[in-house]
Amino acid sequence: VLPFSLIADFHKMDAPALMIPVSILISFVFGVMGKVGEVNEDPFENRITDIPMTSMCNTIERDLKEMLGEPDLTPKLEPEKGFLF
Repeated sequence: VLPFSLIADFHKMDAPALMIPVSILISFVFGVMGKVGEVNEDPFENRITDIPMTSMCNTIERDLKEMLGEPDLTPKLEPEKGFLF
């Protein structure tokens, strides 16, 4: 549908050959936006791009236990290959 809506505009600009590259570019942008939305759709799947909930909860637990003066603190989670899960 997109190329048909662009025909008149590209003929006015006297550049009908640009219609195909522009259509491909616009389709690519929408495809990438769809894929990014799909990947970020569920931030709690425990993937690399997700929120590190386990690490955040562990940090809160350690801080609360430290404030209460408890001696046995849970071990701090370290990044695996640069990522927290």
